[in-house]
Amino acid sequence: MFNKLRSDQKVVSVLMYHGLETDPIRLACNSLDITPESCLNEIRFYREQGYRLVSADELDSLSDRTDDLPAYLVVSFDDGHLNTFEHIRSWLTEEEIPIMLAICPEIVEHNEVYWWEEVRARFELMKANSIEVEIDGSSMRFSRQEAYRFEEKCRELPHNSLLSLFGQLRCKTDYLPEDQIRASKYVHENMNWEQICTLAQNHLCILASHSLAHEIATNVPEQELRRNAQRSRQMIREKTGCDTQHYAYPNGIYSEKTDSILLQCGFSHTYSTVGATNLVGGIDIRLNRFHGFGYRSDNVGQFAHMWNQRHASLSR
Repeated sequence: MFNKLRSDQKVVSVLMYHGLETDPIRLACNSLDITPESCLNEIRFYREQGYRLVSADELDSLSDRTDDLPAYLVVSFDDGHLNTFEHIRSWLTEEEIPIMLAICPEIVEHNEVYWWEEVRARFELMKANSIEVEIDGSSMRFSRQEAYRFEEKCRELPHNSLLSLFGQLRCKTDYLPEDQIRASKYVHENMNWEQICTLAQNHLCILASHSLAHEIATNVPEQELRRNAQRSRQMIREKTGCDTQHYAYPNGIYSEKTDSILLQCGFSHTYSTVGATNLVGGIDIRLNRFHGFGYRSDNVGQFAHMWNQRHASLSR
């Protein structure tokens, strides 16, 4: 059922996860969350198929290795959701799984809610049946059921315009108490600096920047990207003592220019969400990443199809 890896071509795969959840309602509302059990099962499966787990900080030395293993695996978590904390801490020590944790320092510093989660919560909780907002001089109306349409419109805009549109939503629903928004099934609580430092004390945990506050790299002016990238490295260093050289692109969106800017800011590796493996020796600055799928007893066939697709060119 599962294709075997060839031994004549060494590759690096990077798995990307977000939240780890057991509540069925929250799982249904947050498509990037999976169960802790299925996440661990997936990582173990890669290991059983011949992958060696490595730290993100080992990437540059892989081409010098003399072992005969065909593949290496980097495990990464984006956003720093609190529902991953206990699991990551346990896996670092009990499973000896190296993990790259990508965080947004401004989100951590101010205990903020990610904007798209707040959008979904406000649409769910707002009293009116619809809201009207102004975008580029034109009025647009969104019904209570169109949170995702509003969210997609936000993602199309330059970052400052996104913030302006989001601000209109906040203004029109300012009667909603913050604690009600934070309690929404769409909203994650995130780790604080103390919890991040706890994980970072383990040498297997590598911190990465996930931007300053989850701004899309191609949606901000170049100078702003440069300032934000430098500030994110500085905050992580000041708060944790870790001098990160890794940058995980929010939404995986990048360009050759953003890679160049981040390289100048001291980042040796960036990470996209292009679903592909990476050839050892062929890694420049940017690595592809697969979305973590989760391996469960009820999705073996689907998981096998996904595995075989991802490794079609690497199988024997």
